[in-house]
Amino acid sequence: MNEWIYLLISKLIEWGIPFGLGLLVRKRVARFLVKSKKWLLNDIVPINIMSVRSYSPTEINEFSHDLYEDVKTRIPNIRLLDLFSNGVRLAVPIFGNLRIGLEKIFTEENMEKDDKETVESIKITLNPESPVRLGIREVHLLNDFAQYNEILFSAVEKFFVKKGQITQNYTLLEIPRVGYFKEEKTFEFEDEILGASVHATPSKVTIVVATSTQISKAAQKYLLV
Repeated sequence: MNEWIYLLISKLIEWGIPFGLGLLVRKRVARFLVKSKKWLLNDIVPINIMSVRSYSPTEINEFSHDLYEDVKTRIPNIRLLDLFSNGVRLAVPIFGNLRIGLEKIFTEENMEKDDKETVESIKITLNPESPVRLGIREVHLLNDFAQYNEILFSAVEKFFVKKGQITQNYTLLEIPRVGYFKEEKTFEFEDEILGASVHATPSKVTIVVATSTQISKAAQKYLLV
């Protein structure tokens, strides 16, 4: 009886390992072919982008034309669309309409005499109003967004958030999962080299990048996972 069990196990190992390796190789070859096809055809990928920068509580000013006058010579073909007391809408090449908004984040603290809301931080958000549509071979253009990001946040700091210290700074990317033959349906990990947090579900990949200069690299690396 033991000999039969031993023989069965040995045959399973003998046949199973080559079969498993063959299946793995076929999946990798198939994924490579799909990726190559998408790269050659420059398939369009919609990418949701939002940059966030938070500051310690500080004095803030209403938005004015100063921001546009400051950045129009540094961002090619930029146009002012709308101006609000707490934000602005701008049009730029490739990324379409950008919205910059300022808000106070409140926290409730129990004071000695009564309950009162106090300002915990000042939050600035910058995001295209629609998903950015880039061809797979054009994802490197996110480097331009990173430059616009730094220019616009610097202008906001210069005119509207004076003396505020940065407490949080990141860019969030959401990319549909367009790759086939996924090796992992879901995963989550930290990419220490890029300074990015990556979370994947069967439908999308979410990347949080701490440094704007790494936005393009992170998107290219995890575009087809």
